[in-house]
Amino acid sequence: DCEQLNKLVGDAYVDIEDGNLEHAAQIFDTVLQHSPKAQQIVLDRATIAFQLFDYNKFKQLTNDFDKEFSYDGYYVYRKAIVSFCDGQMGQAMRGIKKSQSLSDSPKNASRTFHSIEKVNKHYPTAEKYLNDGKVEDAKRHFKIAKDNAVSFCPNDSVLMKTINMFELKILKKEKSREELLEVLND
Repeated sequence: DCEQLNKLVGDAYVDIEDGNLEHAAQIFDTVLQHSPKAQQIVLDRATIAFQLFDYNKFKQLTNDFDKEFSYDGYYVYRKAIVSFCDGQMGQAMRGIKKSQSLSDSPKNASRTFHSIEKVNKHYPTAEKYLNDGKVEDAKRHFKIAKDNAVSFCPNDSVLMKTINMFELKILKKEKSREELLEVLND
């Protein structure tokens, strides 16, 4: 019933204002079961998924709505961040640039663009140094890459998994087998 769905949506917005994003997400999921094409609800639910670092849910929700949301600076920005965390640097940089061209672009889009550039530059440099046996140089560049990725990407993202695996490669070069096992057990 339409009146009941409207009340649920109102409750979800109250939850959002109160910072109870998980409960608001549950409400929106219920509403979307009855109205799966309600664009504003999809966008609001996707926003919550993004804020909770649930990028898979974000992609699932927005997959069919790229054209409809292409005017929304925040949506385009979030889509770019998800691409970044999926390891798609070129797509991420293009997305951030596009979001900056829209009137409602997030204020931190320029800083985000620079973070993506740093990962894009320093990670391959770290790999090269590690392959050349220059562990300290590799660690220095790796730290810059990791510091610029970690605040955007959840641990289960492609980028963070790649970064964590690279960190193990560094440790493998530095530590004995026993020390490495100790680190992994912690």
